[in-house]
Amino acid sequence: MHLSRMSFYNHVKDKDLSLEVLQGYGRAMGYDFSRDLTDIREVEQILEIEPLTLEEAILQAEAWRDRFYQLQEEFHAYLDDLLLFTPCKES
Repeated sequence: MHLSRMSFYNHVKDKDLSLEVLQGYGRAMGYDFSRDLTDIREVEQILEIEPLTLEEAILQAEAWRDRFYQLQEEFHAYLDDLLLFTPCKES
């Protein structure tokens, strides 16, 4: 990937490593991370299809919207669980 050692160590520590960087490591190592990470497969499937018509563009936008709502619901469920297990401070 032609990275400095410091860049590599920064990537290792990065909890929000981009999919592009992860895919770059996969190509360099000859490994397909999409087998392990379903999010990569979903994004790749949507990005592979370049809309040729307005209808295709609308369908693609709807797919992204649906994915956003799904992630939003998961995040809110996570927050609800977090609040249930966080002890309340008494005044």
